[in-house]
Amino acid sequence: MANTSDDFFASKPFPSAPPIGGNESPAPVLPASKQKSVLTTYVLPVTLFVAVIGGIAWLSQNLSGKRPTETVQPSKGNNSEAPSPLKFDRVKAVWEETKLNEKGEPLDPYVLEWEKGETGFYDFPFHNSSDQPIELGFQRPSCDCTAMKVVLLDAQQAETVKKAVADNPFAMKLASDELAWAEMKVDEKSGIMVPSNGDGILRMTWNGRKEPGSRLRLSVYMWAEPRGKPSQRTQFNLEVPIIVSPPAVLLTDAENIGLLAPQGSAEANFFVWSPTREEFKLKVEHPDPLAEVTMKARSAEECKKIEEDFRKRNRPTRVKSAYDVKIVIHEEKGDKKMEIGPFRKSVALLVVDTAAEIAPSVAGIVRGEAEVGTSEDRGRINLKSFRAASGITVKVPVWTDKKAPLSIESVSPSLIEAKLIKPKDETASRPRWTLEVTVPPEKWTGSFGEDAVLYLKLDTTPPRRVRVPISGTATLR
Repeated sequence: MANTSDDFFASKPFPSAPPIGGNESPAPVLPASKQKSVLTTYVLPVTLFVAVIGGIAWLSQNLSGKRPTETVQPSKGNNSEAPSPLKFDRVKAVWEETKLNEKGEPLDPYVLEWEKGETGFYDFPFHNSSDQPIELGFQRPSCDCTAMKVVLLDAQQAETVKKAVADNPFAMKLASDELAWAEMKVDEKSGIMVPSNGDGILRMTWNGRKEPGSRLRLSVYMWAEPRGKPSQRTQFNLEVPIIVSPPAVLLTDAENIGLLAPQGSAEANFFVWSPTREEFKLKVEHPDPLAEVTMKARSAEECKKIEEDFRKRNRPTRVKSAYDVKIVIHEEKGDKKMEIGPFRKSVALLVVDTAAEIAPSVAGIVRGEAEVGTSEDRGRINLKSFRAASGITVKVPVWTDKKAPLSIESVSPSLIEAKLIKPKDETASRPRWTLEVTVPPEKWTGSFGEDAVLYLKLDTTPPRRVRVPISGTATLR
């Protein structure tokens, strides 16, 4: 009689069971109801589970919009290539060839200086060397300040671009704006079709919104795949490093002219250049007869030489145009006079046709009918470091001319207390006063800033002010 399914399962020992024989008992036979329970409890669910998982995998692979990708890290340098199927002459903007110092060591690379709010662009030429059309798409930008354009080239245009790259591998622009450029939208499913053996250019555009001094690595992430073969998609990124720059830069923003004698003059010299403009003009925003400004433009040859000197000192920048700026400080001119004491005078220079401004400053000490403190004090009151809980009192000598009565005009911040003690001998050739300055306990913590100033008034004709800066730090311990 043929075996039923029940008999079949019953006659099969477990793999580890010993053969039946001798005194050993045969394997127990499961009742039919139990055998059916094994089939329905274990075998069928496992089979169904495997079938469901396999179906989900097939659907996700063949019906969903997602496609497997391979992340590509392009090699660095101007001649690097994106992986097949498209070949790029460059995938990262490089602005000059590597330069070496006198020891043969590489200097810091130059990075393009670009003004805030100005639109820039960089061209990346490519070639489809395969025997089939390639779909090229825009995956995403690194920031919303960048966008992409694309143009396909005919054979003659492609040759023109190749020659442009050969002539200047660091050029930003390789093709005319008059070509049939097309905006590229972020889209992971569809792109533009590059024909077999076809050429084109991807143009990255940007408009930097960061403040001057910011270093940006502008990147866009692209994808490419043979037409109709999403499983062969590759990804790559194109990169343009830039530095946000002001239209004009000061080499040094402050100069000290030392002591300025009565009716004397002294000059400070500054160098201003533009890393972004072939030509620019400066205008004194608030003319001051006590700060006389003159400017002299440098020639193109001089700018080139200065740029080379900067480079030797490992300061990579462009000097496209430049000025020498001379500021002459007069102690007295016409009916104007400088305040006696330490000063810092800023001269605002506006870059014409922009909102940009530079402000070179000149510092020094004006000598006059009053002298505050010793040569070590240099006309200042230095409270040094003191405990806020205790406060502090400092006494400073002040010498005046015989016919120059002295008084306190103002003090800032107002919590500082000040008083003048008259000279013992007011008939002396240079009467000595005592200026007493007090910071009361628990009234101040931290350092005093540049606005901490005491003004004395000399009762001369006309009256003269003496500026006395205050410095120091109140600590909690």
